[in-house]
Amino acid sequence: MNQILDFGAGGGNDNNNYNRKEKKPEKKKKEKVEYNNYDNNVSFSGGGDSRFGGKTKEKMPMSDKVVKVFAILMVILAIALIASGATSILKNKKDTTAKQNANKQTAPAVQAEINAELDEIEGKVTITVESPVAIAKMIYSWDQDHDNVVSGKKQTSLEEKIIAQSGEHVLHIQVTDEQDNKTTKDFTFNCATGIDTSKPEITLTITEDKKLLVNATDDTSIAYVTYTWNEGETITMTPETEGLKEFEFEVDIPKGKNTIVVIAVDGSESGNARSTSKVLDGVTKPEINYGFLDSEGAVLKIMCSHENGIQKIYYTLNGQPYQWEVAEGEEAPKYLEFTQESVPGKNEMTIKVTSVDETEAEFNPLWEYNAPVPETPVTPVTEETTSLQEGETTTENTETDTSTTEPTEGETTENTNN
Repeated sequence: MNQILDFGAGGGNDNNNYNRKEKKPEKKKKEKVEYNNYDNNVSFSGGGDSRFGGKTKEKMPMSDKVVKVFAILMVILAIALIASGATSILKNKKDTTAKQNANKQTAPAVQAEINAELDEIEGKVTITVESPVAIAKMIYSWDQDHDNVVSGKKQTSLEEKIIAQSGEHVLHIQVTDEQDNKTTKDFTFNCATGIDTSKPEITLTITEDKKLLVNATDDTSIAYVTYTWNEGETITMTPETEGLKEFEFEVDIPKGKNTIVVIAVDGSESGNARSTSKVLDGVTKPEINYGFLDSEGAVLKIMCSHENGIQKIYYTLNGQPYQWEVAEGEEAPKYLEFTQESVPGKNEMTIKVTSVDETEAEFNPLWEYNAPVPETPVTPVTEETTSLQEGETTTENTETDTSTTEPTEGETTENTNN
């Protein structure tokens, strides 16, 4: 019995158990796994390895994996096809644009035929244009100074007569058709019978002493120049000599921002004029005043002022120089006065005052000082005088020399008795 119990169904070699069927072990049923909330400190339950609370994992079927991989491959292929299509479209667009640009470059531009002829007797130039495309406009100018526009009236031909300029000048012509094709051509003419249509040139320059230098030039002559400050009074400047091709003069610039308009007119029959304007920020000059401390003019008082300060004063009195200058590091005074004693007779003075803005003012006073003549003291003189009493007379005794000079030997005397 003990032997049977020890071997049991394990099978020994007992004949009594030979025909006995061996029971197969039953498959363990998978227990349902419940996952509890880990945060509630509840462990997993169920079968399996007790170390992990009986956690089990089901394997994915092979067919599902194949489908997933195939889907990913299809997505990648679709993205690749889209990118390839977009690249192909961009490339085709670039190729088309490049081809169009190449065609434009290689295609011959439409050109118009331009001619110009001078009539010396009439003093005019005739411009003719022929174009395969309707003409939109024509622009011409002498020496490219001023553009004159002529409408093409959408015709394929155009003719225009213009006045020739006197002397040698370049006629610049540009024709534009309705397709925006441009044709340009220049002609040089030297006409003796033409008129002067060229305008004077004007140059405005600030000088070192803060003045405005106006310079006007013309190929014939300058008749006159006018200038106006801030739309005020117009001042006309005329050259002293006729026929000058260049004329210039200086103008004082008013304080603050000011606008000057300058007009130059040449001496031709047509009186060509050019106008220019400029905004200037002017600076002021020092102011100089003087007076006398007495009615005789013995002491001269000089008063100088400038809004930004006085830098230096230099003057001469009858050729004797005097100078004052602000010391380095000191503030320049805005007002300064000094006195100067006169000398008897004529006094001549030249005063130059320079501001910190380097503007200068000059003054030349002239006066005469009649110094009073000092009185000379008179010394009294005493003389003895004899008074005559009433009834007294004075007699003067005159002695008459009655002596006779005897003649010398040989001399004779003649007495004539009448």
